[in-house]
Amino acid sequence: MSSGRHASGQAEDLATAFLSADNRVEAAQYGWAGASAMVLIARMARWLTASQALIGKVADHGFALQDAAAQYAAAEAQRAQALADVAAAADSRASLRH
Repeated sequence: MSSGRHASGQAEDLATAFLSADNRVEAAQYGWAGASAMVLIARMARWLTASQALIGKVADHGFALQDAAAQYAAAEAQRAQALADVAAAADSRASLRH
C-alpha cells in the first residue's frame, strides 16, 4: 500500500508542477507575436496533452500498486487461515491420541 500511496503522491506532485509550468508559459505568451506566438500556442497544446497522459499513467500505476497490495494482503490472510486450520486439526488429532 505504501508504494501505491507514494506513486499517487508523485502523480499529484507532477500535476502541480505541470500546472505551475503551464501558468508560467501562458504568462510569458503575451510577449510573443506572429509566428513565434503561434508555434508557442501549438507547443503548449502538445505539452498539455503529454502532461495529462503522463500524470494519468503515474496515477494508474499508483492505483495498480494499491490494488496489488490489497490482493496480496487478502491472499496472505487466506493462507494464514489455512495454516491455522491445519495446525488446529493437527492439535486436535494429537490430543485424541493422548
